[in-house]
Amino acid sequence: SYRIFRGGSWAEEARGCGATCRRRSHPTFHIDDLGFRLARSI
Repeated sequence: SYRIFRGGSWAEEARGCGATCRRRSHPTFHIDDLGFRLARSI
């Protein structure tokens, strides 16, 4: 079975960075640029 993730990363084109973009990956495949970013107003 695969895992599903949404959104993109700094390595993606602009069209792949939206939350509506969905992709799948094998659970044992490691994706270095997949994660989340914390942001704060200054």
